[in-house]
Amino acid sequence: MKKRLLTVISIGVITLGVLFIAYHQRLFVQADAASPKPQMSSDEIIQEVESLVNQWSSPLLQGNGWLHVEEKHLRGMENVGNLPSGQPIPMNYISNAWYLLNSEGRVIKSVILMETLDGEVVQESVFDGKQWVNNTTGDIIEREPFRLHLDFGFSEDIADGAEVYDALSAQEVIIDGNSALRVFARDDFGGAIQPAGIQETIISIETRATFDKENGAMLSLETIGIGINGEEYTLEKTTFLTLERSNPPAEISALFSEMSK
Repeated sequence: MKKRLLTVISIGVITLGVLFIAYHQRLFVQADAASPKPQMSSDEIIQEVESLVNQWSSPLLQGNGWLHVEEKHLRGMENVGNLPSGQPIPMNYISNAWYLLNSEGRVIKSVILMETLDGEVVQESVFDGKQWVNNTTGDIIEREPFRLHLDFGFSEDIADGAEVYDALSAQEVIIDGNSALRVFARDDFGGAIQPAGIQETIISIETRATFDKENGAMLSLETIGIGINGEEYTLEKTTFLTLERSNPPAEISALFSEMSK
């Protein structure tokens, strides 16, 4: 089994040390206008994705200061648990995060809030340069300053080749009138399985990353379960809502003071 593609359906979603348990339901995504798949080799796809990710993310990750990243996650998994308060973990949520970068581009402080789509904070996690503390669950994870990968490590994963995927392809699509590149990395199981938290039987997991060809921005990252007859189940789709260098509000900064007490 490949090291990354099955993770989302086996243990949920891990975002920089914060465990968000997953749910399941079918999600249907509106198709974009697509052109025939270009004749690109795996090496050409890997190089193109690396170039696009660097073009997009490098300016945001250079130099001291705060980076605000807000992501929308739409998931398709079963209800598997509640927070310590008894509140169900939301299936769809917003990850609202602030990262303090040093001169080497490493994260030395961070706050990540898990919010409902209506803006209610349901989980709160703080990193002080030595450990992540989930103030909601009480979980603590030791960690040193780290480099942030805005593409969720996708470019590095596909560069690892057969350790991660069984097939890699790409096609050009038109989204809102703009040219984009959609990359497909598929992991085949060698037979039908029904992983925990998923009602349907699937034979493959496919990760689909879509990039704006003009500025390199990742437009979406999807994890798709593929059934025995080719039916598709969107397990998760992630899009960016905010991505900018900006200082956090006072209530976010105050969380570090609370952590040091």
